[in-house]
Amino acid sequence: MFRHIMDAGASWLAITDSIRLSMLRESLEERARLLAHAEASSESRKQLRDINKEISEWLSMLGFDPAARSRLGLAEVKAQSVLEKMQTKRDNK
Repeated sequence: MFRHIMDAGASWLAITDSIRLSMLRESLEERARLLAHAEASSESRKQLRDINKEISEWLSMLGFDPAARSRLGLAEVKAQSVLEKMQTKRDNK
Protein backbone atom coordinates (compact mmCIF):
# COMPACT_ATOMS: atom_id res chain seq x y z
CA MET A 1 0.00 0.00 0.00
CA PHE A 2 2.76 2.44 0.92
CA ARG A 3 4.60 1.83 -2.38
CA HIS A 4 1.37 2.57 -4.27
CA ILE A 5 0.97 5.84 -2.33
CA MET A 6 4.56 6.82 -3.09
CA ASP A 7 4.12 6.05 -6.78
CA ALA A 8 0.87 8.02 -6.98
CA GLY A 9 2.35 11.07 -5.26
CA ALA A 10 5.76 11.00 -6.90
CA SER A 11 5.07 14.15 -8.90
CA TRP A 12 4.46 16.33 -5.86
CA LEU A 13 6.04 14.68 -2.81
CA ALA A 14 9.34 16.18 -1.68
CA ILE A 15 12.09 15.43 0.82
CA THR A 16 10.34 17.81 3.22
CA ASP A 17 7.44 15.32 3.34
CA SER A 18 9.65 12.53 4.64
CA ILE A 19 8.60 12.85 8.30
CA ARG A 20 4.90 12.72 7.43
CA LEU A 21 5.54 9.85 5.04
CA SER A 22 7.32 7.95 7.80
CA MET A 23 4.41 8.50 10.16
CA LEU A 24 1.98 7.42 7.43
CA ARG A 25 3.97 4.25 6.82
CA GLU A 26 3.99 3.45 10.55
CA SER A 27 0.23 4.03 10.71
CA LEU A 28 -0.34 1.73 7.73
CA GLU A 29 1.78 -0.98 9.38
CA GLU A 30 -0.16 -0.56 12.63
CA ARG A 31 -3.42 -0.78 10.67
CA ALA A 32 -2.32 -4.09 9.16
CA ARG A 33 -1.62 -5.47 12.64
CA LEU A 34 -4.98 -4.22 13.94
CA LEU A 35 -6.86 -5.79 11.03
CA ALA A 36 -5.63 -9.19 12.16
CA HIS A 37 -7.24 -8.64 15.58
CA ALA A 38 -10.25 -6.49 14.69
CA GLU A 39 -12.68 -9.39 14.95
CA ALA A 40 -11.35 -10.38 18.35
CA SER A 41 -12.46 -7.40 20.41
CA SER A 42 -14.39 -4.18 20.35
CA GLU A 43 -11.24 -2.39 21.55
CA SER A 44 -9.38 -3.54 18.43
CA ARG A 45 -12.24 -2.30 16.25
CA LYS A 46 -12.14 1.09 17.99
CA GLN A 47 -8.38 1.29 17.48
CA LEU A 48 -8.86 0.38 13.82
CA ARG A 49 -11.39 3.19 13.36
CA ASP A 50 -8.97 5.61 15.04
CA ILE A 51 -6.02 4.55 12.88
CA ASN A 52 -8.17 4.79 9.74
CA LYS A 53 -8.99 8.39 10.67
CA GLU A 54 -5.32 9.10 11.32
CA ILE A 55 -4.29 7.61 7.96
CA SER A 56 -6.94 9.68 6.20
CA GLU A 57 -5.57 12.83 7.83
CA TRP A 58 -1.98 11.97 6.82
CA LEU A 59 -3.08 11.30 3.25
CA SER A 60 -4.92 14.60 3.11
CA MET A 61 -1.90 16.49 4.47
CA LEU A 62 0.20 14.88 1.75
CA GLY A 63 -2.17 15.89 -1.06
CA PHE A 64 -4.13 12.69 -1.59
CA ASP A 65 -7.63 14.12 -1.81
CA PRO A 66 -9.14 16.61 -4.25
CA ALA A 67 -9.32 19.47 -1.73
CA ALA A 68 -5.70 18.99 -0.69
CA ARG A 69 -4.49 18.85 -4.29
CA SER A 70 -6.44 22.00 -5.01
CA ARG A 71 -4.79 23.76 -2.03
CA LEU A 72 -1.43 22.63 -3.35
CA GLY A 73 -2.31 23.79 -6.85
CA LEU A 74 -1.70 20.31 -8.22
CA ALA A 75 -4.86 19.39 -10.03
CA GLU A 76 -8.13 20.71 -11.18
CA VAL A 77 -11.11 18.58 -10.30
CA LYS A 78 -13.42 18.12 -13.29
CA ALA A 79 -16.33 15.90 -13.96
CA GLN A 80 -15.83 13.26 -16.60
CA SER A 81 -17.91 13.95 -19.70
CA VAL A 82 -20.30 11.33 -21.05
CA LEU A 83 -17.93 10.73 -23.96
CA GLU A 84 -14.96 10.27 -21.61
CA LYS A 85 -16.98 7.81 -19.50
CA MET A 86 -17.84 5.80 -22.59
CA GLN A 87 -14.20 5.79 -23.73
CA THR A 88 -13.00 4.71 -20.29
CA LYS A 89 -15.58 1.94 -20.17
CA ARG A 90 -14.53 0.75 -23.65
CA ASP A 91 -10.83 0.87 -22.75
CA ASN A 92 -11.37 -1.18 -19.59
CA LYS A 93 -12.95 -4.07 -21.47
